[in-house]
Amino acid sequence: MHVYQKQNHQLIQLTVLPHLFPVNCYVWEGSTALTIIDMGTPQFVPALK
Repeated sequence: MHVYQKQNHQLIQLTVLPHLFPVNCYVWEGSTALTIIDMGTPQFVPALK
């Protein structure tokens, strides 16, 4: 997994299987919470519950 931080470290891009079949997930880091913008694939949803 690769983790990239963009835009003053508020937008985080997680890349799973970057060399085989890259799947990206985007997370916005606010002052009090994290907001998931794009899960990348529905299989990631159970891991968050």
